[in-house]
Amino acid sequence: MSFQRKIITVAIMVAMFLAAMEATIVNAAMPTIVGALGGFSLYSWVFSAFMLTNTTTVPIYGKLADMYGRKVMFITAVTLFVLGSALSGQANTMVQLVLFRGIQGLGAGGVLPLALTIAGDMFPLEQRAKVQGLFSSVWGLSAIIGPFIGGFIVDHFSWRWLFYLNLPFGILVVVLVVMFLPKQTSTQNRSAWRYFTIYWSCFSIVRHPSCESLWVGRFSNRYFLLDCNDFTYSLCLR
Repeated sequence: MSFQRKIITVAIMVAMFLAAMEATIVNAAMPTIVGALGGFSLYSWVFSAFMLTNTTTVPIYGKLADMYGRKVMFITAVTLFVLGSALSGQANTMVQLVLFRGIQGLGAGGVLPLALTIAGDMFPLEQRAKVQGLFSSVWGLSAIIGPFIGGFIVDHFSWRWLFYLNLPFGILVVVLVVMFLPKQTSTQNRSAWRYFTIYWSCFSIVRHPSCESLWVGRFSNRYFLLDCNDFTYSLCLR
């Protein structure tokens, strides 16, 4: 793997980690946030606003990336995520926090699909399994340590640092992508990678903790999630 590919892979993984961790890091801080801002009735919307904008923008980013390029749209997505993080840290009311979390979700919605598409453009077929493994480990790691990081920050710092933490890393990602990611990448053999992007995006949505609790509560059986996974995968293979 060339130095350029290593840099871009690290930058993409950092962006994915930030976006994935943001879905869980706030959990431990919500009692503190509600105590500071009030607005208990909007408690669930802090999570829902992020997830709604996150999931609904995934197909939009795919189309815009085909029109304007992966590099431009990935930078746009990370910039929106960083902007939403900065604004969320400055929120003075729960309504503001919900709105700014929505902006965060607008950016996070483009990070995963564009990261997978960029990797598909950069790496030949025989190396993509390794890249998929790296990206999968990022999501698993973020789900495990996100709540611990959130609890540590709340105990030792202000809850606002849950969002400020994203700023230096997000800016670093943008700088690395601007410097090292080519503006035009290969368009050969992308169809299989696109299907994998669709599959992984749908799977991430279904298995997200907030959505998983809904499915499990409705069907009272976790095997339903596996059925959704298999069904989505079969669609992507067609």
